[in-house]
Amino acid sequence: MKVIIRQPVSDAEFKAYYDLRWRVLRKPWDMPVGSERDDGDASASHFMAVIEHGKIVGAGRLHFNSAIEGQIRYMAVDEAYQKMSIGRKLITTMEAHALDRGARKIILNARDYAVEFYRLLGYKIVEKTYILFDSIQHYMMEKQLTHE
Repeated sequence: MKVIIRQPVSDAEFKAYYDLRWRVLRKPWDMPVGSERDDGDASASHFMAVIEHGKIVGAGRLHFNSAIEGQIRYMAVDEAYQKMSIGRKLITTMEAHALDRGARKIILNARDYAVEFYRLLGYKIVEKTYILFDSIQHYMMEKQLTHE
């Protein structure tokens, strides 16, 4: 299966991108449509994983907290396409994008069940942070970026 990581450009692509974020990250906890968005979306860079026929199966967002610190949020891969390296491809694309724009570090808040995924990509836990939806523990993680 060929997977292309790129940024959404059309209204239809953004609609499908946000729908995937909602279905994976909010719907299982009965959160309303719209809860998958925040004020940072307007200034962030958005990335999606696309397969045959333009189907969007993964999504992630990168924004900058400072000139040298990027933050990844809203990572989502359709359940039917997990464990196929799609998340890894999204992360490495966002890291390269951040590095090209001067970032030296990426931070993120990982759900407890995703910590090992991020560890395998070189992220380290900084601290235990918040609990989302009364059940999902999050951990602040970071990774130093370097030109290799």
